[in-house]
Amino acid sequence: MDKVRKFALKDVLIDGRSLGAAVVPLFKERSGRLTFHIGAIFPDGNPDSHGDLLKSKIELVGPDGRRFEVLASKLAHSFHGDQNSVIVVPKRRPISLIYAKQFTSGSAIIASPPEMIIKNIDLTDCSGNCFSVQFDKDSGGTFLRIRTDHPGDSERLLEHYLEFHEFISFAKGQFCGLGNIEAYDATNGLAAEIIGFTRYDENKVQTTWFDEGIQEHLPEIFLKFSFARRSDLHRRALRQTLEFYRASNASRDISIEMSVIAAHSALEAIVNYILEHEAGWSRALLSERANIFSDKARAAFKFMRLTNDLMEHSAELKLLSKSRQNMDGFQIISFFRNKIVHQDLNFSPNGVQLHECWLLIQWLVEALTLTSIGYYGKIVDRRIYQGWRGSTCPLG
Repeated sequence: MDKVRKFALKDVLIDGRSLGAAVVPLFKERSGRLTFHIGAIFPDGNPDSHGDLLKSKIELVGPDGRRFEVLASKLAHSFHGDQNSVIVVPKRRPISLIYAKQFTSGSAIIASPPEMIIKNIDLTDCSGNCFSVQFDKDSGGTFLRIRTDHPGDSERLLEHYLEFHEFISFAKGQFCGLGNIEAYDATNGLAAEIIGFTRYDENKVQTTWFDEGIQEHLPEIFLKFSFARRSDLHRRALRQTLEFYRASNASRDISIEMSVIAAHSALEAIVNYILEHEAGWSRALLSERANIFSDKARAAFKFMRLTNDLMEHSAELKLLSKSRQNMDGFQIISFFRNKIVHQDLNFSPNGVQLHECWLLIQWLVEALTLTSIGYYGKIVDRRIYQGWRGSTCPLG
């Protein structure tokens, strides 16, 4: 449900010219969009008398004295004596407001979370900080509330939740929204707040490694994920891999070909990290033209001690393999990627083949990502696209 609150502005600046303080309505929509209704600050008459607002630089000064730029989204003038309608939206969101230097506890909202988090759970990072995940029954799982009891710097409030946010987005396979954060001081006074949400994917949820049956393993996986991110190299590799991985999931219903390409990019990111920084391959060896990517992916798979049969659940790909001199799964993946990129008119894969290939690459990305952080438990086997949802497989 959309919410409205009164928001105290210390000033409104139009191209640097002050219009004075005001209290205006702030609407927080379910989508995360923020709108300020500032028509009341204008005197009687058309707001255009203050210049063309659509071209002007409009800045709002929040209660903490910070400026943030907004853009006019709707201008209307009533000829019946009613208040002018001037609606503006923040140029950037979310909005950060600081009232005290330090906070001791806080809460945040995750919008569009993994749909299979169905009960409360505590996740603890490698520094001992606990994120208490509370399932919101009233929203039907549309939102999760996160509570924390560890202190921090109010200037870095958003960073306080970024590791958790990255992990929960990995569980969903797409970006979750992070926002509407409130932080409190030792006297339970408001020390800082972040209004609005980060960007997030609202596409149809795709099956990933996580499902209801994996929730009991989340504390272990999050702790390992947190430890892995303490390495700058591993953190960058995870971030790059997950960016392509979520893009592949988010674009699946738009273009299966683009999803395959994005998934392959995610696979390249995690494979190159494993070979160079875990297996000890030199850059010269990695860049050697004779070492084709299918061989690199196979080497990374074996180095991580994975023994799963790649095409175990890919009936169409198995048939294709037989017609192509018994290519293995790694060769099939590169074969599809190259045929899509280079538009080979002599090969036209059918929809089921493309779907199986996409599932196989994304499963491989998940398996290598999870084993790279040290997790060898069970995950949902997304390669199984027929039958019951949530079928699992062990890693190893």
